[in-house]
Amino acid sequence: MSYRNLEMLFETGSLKDQTTYDALHTCRELPGIKLTLFLQSVERGHRSEK
Repeated sequence: MSYRNLEMLFETGSLKDQTTYDALHTCRELPGIKLTLFLQSVERGHRSEK
């Protein structure tokens, strides 16, 4: 589910519970945040032999 779809469900009242919305939003964003942090750490630690 995209962020926009989740947002639309909440805005239209199809998803009424703020706690559920917040939990779904967090679950959707967390993997992307973790991936970004991982890639940044790899880039910082990468040593190319040239």
